[in-house]
Amino acid sequence: MKVIPVGSNQVEVFINKDLTIFTSYGVPVAAEIENRLYRTHKIWSKTTSRHINTWLGSVPVEYKPQEFFDNLLRGVFR
Repeated sequence: MKVIPVGSNQVEVFINKDLTIFTSYGVPVAAEIENRLYRTHKIWSKTTSRHINTWLGSVPVEYKPQEFFDNLLRGVFR
C-alpha cells in the first residue's frame, strides 16, 4: 500500500494494481477498481466535487453510494 498526496487535501491510496482509492479531506469519494472508475453518488462541497472531477477526468464513470467507498477504505485498514 502506498499513500500519495496529489493536491491540497487530496490523497490517492494505492492498495494494489487493481485498487486505488481517492480521498478528499480524508473521505473516500472515488476509486479505480480493475481499470474501472467509480465515484460517490453523494453530493459533497464544491471543492470536493472539483477534486473528484479533476481526479477522474472526463471519462465515463459508474456512480456508487457513499457507503461503498467507506467500506472499501475500512476493508483496507482492518
